[in-house]
Amino acid sequence: MGGSHGRPALTDEQVADVRQRYSTGVSQRALSREYGLAQQTISKIVHGIRYSHLPLSKLPSLYGRPRFPAGYVIDPTPFTKDELSRFWEKVSVNEHGCWAWTALLTTSGYGQLKFRGKMRVAHVVSWTLHYGPIPHGLKVLHECDNGFCVRPEHLRLGTNADNTHDMVAKGRHGTGENKSRREREASRWIRPRGPTRSEVLLAKEKLWLLDLKRTAFGRLNVLDLAGQDRNRKTLLICECFCGNVSVVRFSDLQRLSVQSCGCIRSDVTTERFTTHGMSKLPEYGIFHGMHARCSNPAVKHYKYYGGRGIVVCERWHNLHYFLADMGPRPSSEHSIDRIDVDGNYDPSNCRWATASTQRHNQRPRER
Repeated sequence: MGGSHGRPALTDEQVADVRQRYSTGVSQRALSREYGLAQQTISKIVHGIRYSHLPLSKLPSLYGRPRFPAGYVIDPTPFTKDELSRFWEKVSVNEHGCWAWTALLTTSGYGQLKFRGKMRVAHVVSWTLHYGPIPHGLKVLHECDNGFCVRPEHLRLGTNADNTHDMVAKGRHGTGENKSRREREASRWIRPRGPTRSEVLLAKEKLWLLDLKRTAFGRLNVLDLAGQDRNRKTLLICECFCGNVSVVRFSDLQRLSVQSCGCIRSDVTTERFTTHGMSKLPEYGIFHGMHARCSNPAVKHYKYYGGRGIVVCERWHNLHYFLADMGPRPSSEHSIDRIDVDGNYDPSNCRWATASTQRHNQRPRER
């Protein structure tokens, strides 16, 4: 039998034969001559567009604006496991209601995704997934009137005329008395809303701050955020090991240019200028006075010690040895005393003694 405009119609077996022969190397021109069809028609057949026995003028055009329904899934190959998982992870399944598309929506409120290199309408992909390819001239309609719904039981096939009649019957034909489509959908069913950008940033900030609290920056531990400075640099409240609390820039912590409240510099300075660290001990004052009396003529009582030839032994030129030999003084009433008042300061001739003991151990006064 011949088709419209004198063009022959092809059966499904002939369509399969055309594709098989084209895959073995037969040119489209040769197939066009053999079947009496335009080469453009043969091109549509071999590239997967379903041939529906329509005249050439009514076939979907490969050039210019396509005439098949929006979102029409051309590629008939089966869905892969990755494609299925990527589709369903964007669907919020409700056992008794609509299955909401939680990803991208069009301006008309329909779900949208990129499928096999092209942007597709989500409910059309859902129909194809459950029921197979969509016949030419038909489109997928919603029984529930929720454009973001992809539940197969809420979908059906129909023409543009069916869709128009349904709109009029349900009062969705856009008169001034009716609400907008978005208002109707909002009142009918609220789609689960994903987090806003500010909510995402706040959650990331909390995780970031929690991670900072687990990290020590030198001697500093992060307590909380302190806002921003005038240069919009993030400020953090930090507690030092010494107990002081200070506000530090996050960028300074990252570079480790700030590692304490300032106590590190103080400790380094103290260490640099400290010889033994015992200058505040009372024994150090006694040690220092002993050396001054024996070696410094400017001292008031030098004439009674160094002036008489009394010296400090070589071992006691080191404070550690002096403390090791003498030990700590028993009380604040004790001071160093030479057993032999004419002898030198050395371990065998010195002891800790009170003032009364030292008064009984004096050389005769000169008259």
